Amino acid sequence: MGRRFFLVNITAWFLLFTGLFLFSPNPPMTSAQGAAVPSTTSIYEAANFEHLTVSTVALHVTSATATDATMGLARYAYCTVETNSIRYRYDGTAPTSSIGHLVTSGGSFTIYGRRNVGHLLMIRATADADVQCTYGY
Repeated sequence: MGRRFFLVNITAWFLLFTGLFLFSPNPPMTSAQGAAVPSTTSIYEAANFEHLTVSTVALHVTSATATDATMGLARYAYCTVETNSIRYRYDGTAPTSSIGHLVTSGGSFTIYGRRNVGHLLMIRATADADVQCTYGY
């Protein structure tokens, strides 16, 4: 009886654990490469928003908007490109109209990490572009 009881208990716990994991409301997300990607709905709180006009000079996000008095620099930035195309980099080097990650009109991108948000730079690829960003902590 002892061994059978043990196996039944282990099986029940395993099924319970995997069932909870598979049907949790916010299962872990993964990128195309299989790396874990944090879910912004369960980890971060959106706090600030800004509208930017991206032109011929590489533009940082507005420091005052991307920084909260209590929380410091934002942990993520979610940006949508409303008009025209832009290029962006977040390694501290300014993008050019031909070098950097390209986002076309209607596209969006998310930057994770305080250092990365602080180094985010955008420039227009063709004509001036409207970009809207939400920052979270």
